[in-house]
Amino acid sequence: MIRRTPVGQPGLIGLGLGQGAVWVCRTEAREGSVSTMTANQFPVEPHPDAPDPTVDRVVPEDDLRGRALGRLKKKADFRTHLLIYLLVNGVIILIWAMTGSGFFWPAFVLGGWGIGLVANAFDAYVVDTPTEEQIESEMERLRRR
Repeated sequence: MIRRTPVGQPGLIGLGLGQGAVWVCRTEAREGSVSTMTANQFPVEPHPDAPDPTVDRVVPEDDLRGRALGRLKKKADFRTHLLIYLLVNGVIILIWAMTGSGFFWPAFVLGGWGIGLVANAFDAYVVDTPTEEQIESEMERLRRR
């Protein structure tokens, strides 16, 4: 059962049965504040890793714009890298074909450079920039050392 109450007044949030006991959760008198209670009416503390519901999680537009520009630059750089890879290796294969077409030695250049090209594609299209939460988590881990 859920019932809305006016802001500033305590109100009933939920009613249920838990381990044979009836429990009730009530809001506090402030807007946006909820205390969770167990069946024995002991307050439950949130898990330390749980996000704080009072913190605004909206990412600033400037931050989004900067991240978007960075990703677009990485993608453009990858396309340039791919074009250079195709042109240079095309010339190398042409040289191989014009010199007798024996052992396919351009495979070493294609394979070695191809590894770098795949890593560049992974960075441009898969890996995202770290979020503020990831940065703060890493800083906290380093502080504990």
